[in-house]
Amino acid sequence: MTETFVGLETARREFNHWCGNAVIFIDFEDNEAFCRVFEIPTYHSDTVICLYAKGDLYSRKDKIGADRLNKLAAAKFEKYKEGWSKQDLETDYYFPDF
Repeated sequence: MTETFVGLETARREFNHWCGNAVIFIDFEDNEAFCRVFEIPTYHSDTVICLYAKGDLYSRKDKIGADRLNKLAAAKFEKYKEGWSKQDLETDYYFPDF
């Protein structure tokens, strides 16, 4: 079954249009995605996961495609359901193909 993440496309567009620090977060409790730019907050909830990020210096103009982001969200959600920790879900090392 494929999950639908509310706000994922809106978050992606905001992320892609911003030149600087930006993070797409997803809350796996309510399946809602959102983007934060410039000053990035730290969420202490184990259900709010950093899905994709770019920095202000070297990756400020990075963009992510819809298909890639959807696949990354689905992969991280599957691992979340398996009980992976927030730290592991936010480690790029485990998701190199995205």
